[in-house]
Amino acid sequence: MKGNRDEVERGLDLIAHRGPDGRGIASSGECLHGHVRLALLDLSDASAQPFRTDAGVLSFVGEVWNHAGIREELEKAGIGFRTSGDTEVLARSLERWGVPSALEKLDGMFAFAWSCRRGDWLVRDRFGKVPLYIVRRGRTFIWSNERRGLGPDGGKAVALPPGTVLVLRTGRTS
Repeated sequence: MKGNRDEVERGLDLIAHRGPDGRGIASSGECLHGHVRLALLDLSDASAQPFRTDAGVLSFVGEVWNHAGIREELEKAGIGFRTSGDTEVLARSLERWGVPSALEKLDGMFAFAWSCRRGDWLVRDRFGKVPLYIVRRGRTFIWSNERRGLGPDGGKAVALPPGTVLVLRTGRTS
């Protein structure tokens, strides 16, 4: 079920303090991604989020510490980049290797939502440094890096456990 754009806008208003460097909403398949951006590695608008590629949409909070090495590996495989930050490296990794295999390569602290033709996922790093809160309403999931971003549902939210991948279409975790 497609998210409600007005609800996403209200949620972004509630966490606007987290992202003075940009704000965006993008849809992909059944998912509606919203993001407020605090630019750390690539300050250009090219890394604005939600980040779109030909294959999908990524909303990402945190940092991939080993992004330079992963970028090098992807470039050797013929993948080009238009940004200098870790957001695109994460997106290209997910495109190339899929969620489980890409996660094996990542070192960092992060939470992200990834949507592509193969599915939609919510992911939290294995250390649990970056929180990711979710609320389920029937077949619909809403999520935020802060409970506040979930508005009135924030009190009902549960934290996705560290190292968890939630497959949105099935509601199953791994």
